[in-house]
Amino acid sequence: MSLDLTRLRGASHDNISVGGSYTDTMITAQGFGSNAKSSSAFVRWVPNNKSGSGYYSGNSVSVTTSNLSEYGYLEFDAYAWSRAQGKSDGYHLLKFDYFNDTNSYNGGSSSPGIRLGEHYFADCNDEGLSNGAAKLSDWYSDSRKCVIVIVNVGNIHVNSAWLNQFIEFRSWRMTKNVTTSSENWSYAAVITNINDIGQLSEALQGKGTLQDNATAQLVIEHKESTVGHAGYGEDLSSGTGAGTFSYTGTSQSAQTIATRTINWDNTGKDRVNPGEKLRFTFDGKIQQGALHYNGYLKVKLIEPGGGTSTFTCESCDLYERIEGLHTRVSSVGAGAATLEIEAYAGSGAGAGGSPYTGIYGRNLEVYKAGENPDQDRDVALHKWHINSLNIAEGPANFDLKVPSQFSTFYNSDRNLADTSQVYTLNTSGSGLLNRQSNNGAASMSGPGQYNHIRWHGNQFTNISNSQPHGQVTEIRSPSSNQTRDLALGGGSITVDSTKAYMAGVWVRVREHAGSQNRVSLIGESNGSNNKGYNGTTYNANTKVYGPSVETDINLNSALTEWKLMSFFFLPDWMTTTEVTAWHDEYFGEWAGEYEFTTAAQQIASGGINTPLDARVLKMGSNTTSVAFHLRTEVYSSASIWQEMVYPFFTEIDPMNIKAGGDLHFWNFTES
Repeated sequence: MSLDLTRLRGASHDNISVGGSYTDTMITAQGFGSNAKSSSAFVRWVPNNKSGSGYYSGNSVSVTTSNLSEYGYLEFDAYAWSRAQGKSDGYHLLKFDYFNDTNSYNGGSSSPGIRLGEHYFADCNDEGLSNGAAKLSDWYSDSRKCVIVIVNVGNIHVNSAWLNQFIEFRSWRMTKNVTTSSENWSYAAVITNINDIGQLSEALQGKGTLQDNATAQLVIEHKESTVGHAGYGEDLSSGTGAGTFSYTGTSQSAQTIATRTINWDNTGKDRVNPGEKLRFTFDGKIQQGALHYNGYLKVKLIEPGGGTSTFTCESCDLYERIEGLHTRVSSVGAGAATLEIEAYAGSGAGAGGSPYTGIYGRNLEVYKAGENPDQDRDVALHKWHINSLNIAEGPANFDLKVPSQFSTFYNSDRNLADTSQVYTLNTSGSGLLNRQSNNGAASMSGPGQYNHIRWHGNQFTNISNSQPHGQVTEIRSPSSNQTRDLALGGGSITVDSTKAYMAGVWVRVREHAGSQNRVSLIGESNGSNNKGYNGTTYNANTKVYGPSVETDINLNSALTEWKLMSFFFLPDWMTTTEVTAWHDEYFGEWAGEYEFTTAAQQIASGGINTPLDARVLKMGSNTTSVAFHLRTEVYSSASIWQEMVYPFFTEIDPMNIKAGGDLHFWNFTES
C-alpha cells in the first residue's frame, strides 16, 4: 500500500516510524504466548535485496515473498515453522547482516539495509536456552554488523546462561519479568551490535487469556552512527515520580524537588556506554509571577567528576516540550550519575509575595539514543511505511508542544492572516492593571506586578496603546452590558471555497468577576448558503459563534493559562454528514489540552447576545473571503481582563514536510 491522502484531510499508511537518517528498512516482529489473542508469530522486514529471489533458505526456513512487490516486505512465519518442525515452546532467533550507506544503493545483496543470514530455534529447556545464549553471543561478538530479531512461540522461561546474555544486551523486560518458571508470555525483540547498542527494541505481553501479542516495530537507519535515534532501553528517570511534578511553595531559593541515582556503571539495563547519548524530554511551564522574578524549571544530569547537562524551561503559562541530549564523558567505573529536577519560584518580591508563582512539569523521560541522533534528514516514503526525524499532528508545519515552531509558522507565508495588523488597547473602568494603562509601571499588588503580555518566551513590553501581534481587553465594573468585537488577522481574508481552513488565536484570561461573561471566536463568510455543524443555514456576512467559553463556568480551572481558540471554515463540497463528523471529531478535540474542552467551548446559558451556534462553518460555493473576530461579552458591574496573541489563518493540509525531516499530519492513521 502507498501513502493515502484524502480530501477530508486524512492520511494513512501501513506503518509510520521515526528514524535518525534515511532508511527504507523496517522490521515488525510479533511473538505468540499460549493464551495470546492471535495464534500468529512472525517477522516481517524490508530487505536490501528487492529482486524477489536469492533469500535465505537454511534450517528449513521458507521466506514468504508474496508481499514484496505490492507492499515491499518479506515474511518469516515463525508459528508455521514451529508446527511443521514439531516444536512447541521456544524462541526463534534470526540474524540479519547489516549494510550501511557507504554501500551503493543498487537493490542487491550488499545494498544498504538488512539481509537474513541465519535462523536458529532455541527450545525452552536448559540445553536449548544455553545453546541459544551461546548462538546470540557468537552473533553479537562477530566483527560483522548485524541486527538480531527474536520472537517466541508457546510458553517461555529463562536459565542462567540465557538471562546473563540478556543482561549483557542491556535488556530490561526479559531480565525483570521472565523467570525460570515456564509461563505463557509473548515476546518480541530487536538487538544489534552496531555501536554496541544491544537491546534496541523489546516487547513483552501478559500471561492472561487473550492478551495482545507482543510486537516490536522500528526502522533501522542506514547511516550507522544514527542507529538508535528513536530511543531504547528502560526510562532512566523511572523512580523520580516525574509523571507530574511541581513547586508551589514560598521559598526564594532554588529547590530540588526530585532526584534519582543512575547506576550507569552497572552491567545491565542501566549501563550507559562512554560516548553514548541520553535524550531528555519533558513538558514544563512557569506561571508569570515566577518568571517576572527570574523563576525557572531545570532538569539536570550530573556526571561523576562534575560534568553537568542542564535543560531549562521558561515557558510562560503554556506547556512546552523541552528536549536535549547528554553525552556520557566519564569512563565506566567512575561512579553513578545523578538526575535532579530543580524549581525556582523567583527572588525578591517573587515567591511568597507575588501571585501565580507555580512551577509545573510532567512526562520526564530519559532514554539512550545512540551515538549521533537528531541530525537533519529527508523524509522517506516507502511501500510499507513512512519515516522521518520527528512526527506530529496539526493543521500546518508546527507542533503545539514546540512554541518556537508555531512562531516560525506565524511569520511564514503559510499564515494567511495579516500579521502587520495593529491592535488597540480596549479598556474601560478604574483600577486597570494592564501595563499599557499603567504606562509601563508595575502595580504594587495582584497580577499587575507582571502586567505585560507574555506568551511562551515572548514578552510584549511595548507600552503604547497600539501594537501588532497581541492585544489587551480589560473591562472593570461597566455601568451597562458590554459586547466588544475585535477583528483579527487583517479583516477580510481571500479563500478558495473548495478548501479547508483554520482560523486561530491564543487567549488568556487573567481575571474575571461576575456571572456568565463570555469569550468567543466568531466567524463569517461573504458567500451565501453557509452551514453550521448541524446543517443550519446562514446568510452572507452573518457572524456565527465557533468556540465560546463562559467564564464563570469554564475558565476558573484555566485562569491565567494560554488556550488556543480555533474556528474551522470547511469546503463547499462537504455533505451535511461530513460537516457534522468533522465537528464531532475535531471541535474542542484536535489540540487537546492546548484548547478548552469540547464541553467548555459549547454555548451554555450565559452571554449577553443570542448566539448563532454554528461551531464550524461550511462555506457556500460563492464564498471568496472570510473573516474572524474575538468577541468579549461582559455584564454590567462584572469585570474581565484578558489577552490575545498571534491570530493566524491557514489552509489545512493532510501532510506537511518541514525542512530537516519533521513530518506533520492533520490526522494520520496506520491502516
